[in-house]
Parts: sequence; structure tokens; C-alpha cells
Amino acid sequence: MGYPQGITPRRLRANFYKCADGTEYPHYLSWSPVDLPEPNFHCPKFFGSLKLKKRKGKSN
Repeated sequence: MGYPQGITPRRLRANFYKCADGTEYPHYLSWSPVDLPEPNFHCPKFFGSLKLKKRKGKSN
């Protein structure tokens, strides 16, 4: 997915996660909580909102 040239969204929905399921002590971590019996970090229902700021000196 992309945005047309010159279009910059001001808000995005996302989640950041860490999966350490192949380690001696499997564990999972996410920025936005995922309330499901099994970890599923790709479920938009549990994404958080990111507000983007306009960079100084940029025209768009």
C-alpha cells in the first residue's frame, strides 16, 4: 500500500511487536495490547493510533 506522491497521512494505525518464540524462554511483547487467547499482532482491531507531525522546513 502506498500514498500518492505529495500526500502524507497525519494519522496511521499500527502495532509494534517482538516475538521470541524460538528462544529458551518464549515471550511476546506488543506496544498496543492484543486481547486474544493466542498472539496475533496483525489484527487491526488491536492497532494503536500514531499521530504524525509535519517536519519543519517541509512543504507537504
